[in-house]
Amino acid sequence: MRTPTRRELKAHALLSLSRGRYGAALASALAPPLARLAFLAALAGAVRLLARALPWLLPAAVPWASASWLEALAPGLAAPLGLAAAALSVVASAAALAAAFSILVAQPLDAGRAAWFLAARGDAAPPPPDPFRAFRGGRYARHLRIAARRTAAMLPSFVPAAIIAVLAAVITASRFTTTIPHPVPIGDVPPESLAGVLQPFLTVVPAFLAALVPAGIRAYELRPVAWVAAERDDLPPADVLSEAERLARGRRTDLVLLDLSLAGWIAASLLVCGLGLPFVAPYMEAVRAEGHARLLAERAAQAAPSPRPAEDGRGRG
Repeated sequence: MRTPTRRELKAHALLSLSRGRYGAALASALAPPLARLAFLAALAGAVRLLARALPWLLPAAVPWASASWLEALAPGLAAPLGLAAAALSVVASAAALAAAFSILVAQPLDAGRAAWFLAARGDAAPPPPDPFRAFRGGRYARHLRIAARRTAAMLPSFVPAAIIAVLAAVITASRFTTTIPHPVPIGDVPPESLAGVLQPFLTVVPAFLAALVPAGIRAYELRPVAWVAAERDDLPPADVLSEAERLARGRRTDLVLLDLSLAGWIAASLLVCGLGLPFVAPYMEAVRAEGHARLLAERAAQAAPSPRPAEDGRGRG
């Protein structure tokens, strides 16, 4: 069986968006990213409020960090460790909120989007756009378990980046306490002093980005989860992850190249301040639906028994 090329996948995707389906595709494609944007806007507002309160929080953090028990455990490092712990607690809280939002809202929305684009592949008219499909009909509890398992499967891949972030926070906090001994508003800190404080953090940025590579690889291994969850309502949550990993096994490079082939559309949309991204999103999701169909076809071809060689009719002496 011949595997469709990326050009053929894109031609099939354009065909699935024809026949008056683009409006429904637009509604289905935009629900998950709009929900994520709303969450990020709310999180950014909370961070802004925290930044405004920073001049009042730091003076309270330093005496706590200088507590006798912490000084006894780490002489001379009590204040840096306390400030690092305060900074990391904020980051960890934001990460926990993001994970909860992903499990409760974002990933079920992804499954609803995937269900519509899979249904739009055929010649029959697809159902009306239903981004909240996973939240109804008794499906929500199943999708919550799938999302929780996927998030748990992703967590170990973030360990290298988390270790680097902790070390950078401790070093930066140490610079902060030695360079700026008395907490003052960030706006009153001299630029040269602030640059010296942030230098260790900026130095580890390349290493931090490199440490995120395992997370990117793991994300591509679990890419089919939303599509399998939408397509196979009969599969238990544990089997959904196993099936997704089997589909992606040995195909990560193909998935990456398929995404890279869409980078031109993203770049063209960014040239107009990102205004084109909403209109390109249906096409990209349709291409990914075709890519998932290709994975299924390749899996079926591998599972099919190979034809037995024909008998030549000659007997054996």
